[in-house]
Amino acid sequence: MLRILGHKKRAVEIDVREFEPQRDMKYWIDCHEPKPEELQFIAKTTNIPFSVIKSTLDEEERPRVEGERGYSITIFKVPYESEDWESFTVPVIIIQSGNYFVTIQLRNTDSIDKIFKKAASGAIDIFEEGSHYKIYRIIKQAVRGFFLSLDTIEKKIDLIEDAILANTKENLSEQIFRSKKRLIYFHKALVANREVIMTIEGGFLGRLQPKDRQRYRAVYNDIVQLIDVAGTHRDILTGALDFYLANASNRLNEIMYKLTLIAALFVIPTVVSSIYGMNIDFLPFSKGPHSFTILMTIMIVFTLTALGFFRIKKWI
Repeated sequence: MLRILGHKKRAVEIDVREFEPQRDMKYWIDCHEPKPEELQFIAKTTNIPFSVIKSTLDEEERPRVEGERGYSITIFKVPYESEDWESFTVPVIIIQSGNYFVTIQLRNTDSIDKIFKKAASGAIDIFEEGSHYKIYRIIKQAVRGFFLSLDTIEKKIDLIEDAILANTKENLSEQIFRSKKRLIYFHKALVANREVIMTIEGGFLGRLQPKDRQRYRAVYNDIVQLIDVAGTHRDILTGALDFYLANASNRLNEIMYKLTLIAALFVIPTVVSSIYGMNIDFLPFSKGPHSFTILMTIMIVFTLTALGFFRIKKWI
């Protein structure tokens, strides 16, 4: 889906079908879940080779900054809530060429959508302070998304810990592994995003004004904090998994312990009945009208004696 925001004195959203570029206007072209014809439109409008744009459309694309004569490409990872749990971060491609500022999202994410709507409504003037400010606003929104996602994971960790301490029989290993996998994706994305900020601060996209430098430094510090938080959460989950597996092992040992005691109690009557079942003459109490009653009494007395011994030893 394509949408275009034009700016001369103020921002105006333009219908793609009625789009006619003007030299004295600046444009923001946003495209999410791009189709080939939409990418062709972007390439034709911005004079960027179609092959260059297409080469960036990979969900595994690593964040980076690169530039050629006439245009620059910035790729930044943002968090994404995936239903199949296969992808937790997706790249946002930012292309600058002349008066055109292009953003391409492989999935529709809040990081771009919120800023575009605010700019279209006039709540913010994203065109006023230059290209560095546009990139900063998008990256800042992405960082905010990471903070929200980590807060969600923290709440899930609290629920997992409560379930473990409650000694629940619920299978928590899948939840723990999913959360750890998500944190690994986040950590990889955040480390790469940090390199992007360092590259921009180094002047790869042009000299930064003092105000822009302060903004990017603040974002850099936020990313460093996010990396630390993601690492801490991962360590907590590792400890929770170890504790959960230890609890599961203890429960299994307790079950085996009880079964062993029950089996031990049944050993005595089993031995007595086996001896008297060998059809050997002259065994005590083997003949007589009260033989069955006497043997059953012997088995019950010895079994109760063993049970009392177990209680004295506090095995039961």
